[in-house]
Amino acid sequence: MFLWWQQTDRGNLWIESRGVRQLLEGMLPERCVVRAVDFWKERQTAAVRLGYANGEGGVSDEALRAVGDDVRAFLAPLGFGVVEVSWTEEGEVEDHSWRRWMGRPETWGVAAGVLVAVGRLGWDGTFGALIAGGGAFGVAWLVLTPRGQDKWKIFCRKAIDLWYGGAPRPR
Repeated sequence: MFLWWQQTDRGNLWIESRGVRQLLEGMLPERCVVRAVDFWKERQTAAVRLGYANGEGGVSDEALRAVGDDVRAFLAPLGFGVVEVSWTEEGEVEDHSWRRWMGRPETWGVAAGVLVAVGRLGWDGTFGALIAGGGAFGVAWLVLTPRGQDKWKIFCRKAIDLWYGGAPRPR
């Protein structure tokens, strides 16, 4: 959900709470999860609710304080006057990463495409189509993305250096 955060002379600033949750989840240690992220424009506040596993192998108090400080440092540059971090102790924290994949339309589209390909083309045809698609994706990535273009330039420079054996390159 996009939440309106601030208005500037250039327009409105919207922040996606799900995107912030995903960024924060990458910062958390194992056995910790993001439960909710809320923004309160009136108070210039971001409220982050985190959960952690208790019991054997749980998270120490020092680690919880350090994570809270990291979350505050991460969100402060976004213009939040106050970042409130609250923790809830839970039973065993589950890894829900598979749920993220299952909730994406791309996952179901690819699964249906593979099933249809196996039914229509057989295993050999399906693997051939996947290899061709992967190759086309790789070439498109190299040609169309800035990162891919940088990788291609590095590869070409190394190939030229290897070809000429360290001799000066022709201009």
